[in-house]
Amino acid sequence: MLFRGLPALAFLLPLISAASAANWSGSYYCSAKAEGGLKFNKITKTWESVRFKATDNFILNMRFVSTKPMQDVPNMTLDVYKVSLRSEGSQTELNCFAGGSGVDVEVTTRGVFSCEQLFFTYKFDMTAARYLQAYFAGYIDGDNDNNDTPFMAGGVCTKIN
Repeated sequence: MLFRGLPALAFLLPLISAASAANWSGSYYCSAKAEGGLKFNKITKTWESVRFKATDNFILNMRFVSTKPMQDVPNMTLDVYKVSLRSEGSQTELNCFAGGSGVDVEVTTRGVFSCEQLFFTYKFDMTAARYLQAYFAGYIDGDNDNNDTPFMAGGVCTKIN
């Protein structure tokens, strides 16, 4: 029973690998559509969920570096990109790294990748033109105030160049 799907998988692997020719290089305008997180209620002395106004917009820059074989999966490749983000209105562009390290970002054939920048974690799907952004600092530090509150945002990205 296990081997029934293997012929289909063997047929699809070359197609998936060939699809890695998609080039996501360029600049994208990314705009938050929804944001939420945690806030401390000073009256009840408890943390609560909260909806934030979606105002975080940024420019995503992707530059193709190379293609490499996918580890432990024959005939499949991943594209490697240098990824950076710049907040709207800012001149400062910061690199977004795979796993928070100095490693370039590996992108699937669909354009899915994750990266980290300072205290933020991002997940993108370039085919769907959507992203998630999370800020995991605050709250766990034990401070019961709203000076540093965790949040998550979801939005869309449009290619601009």
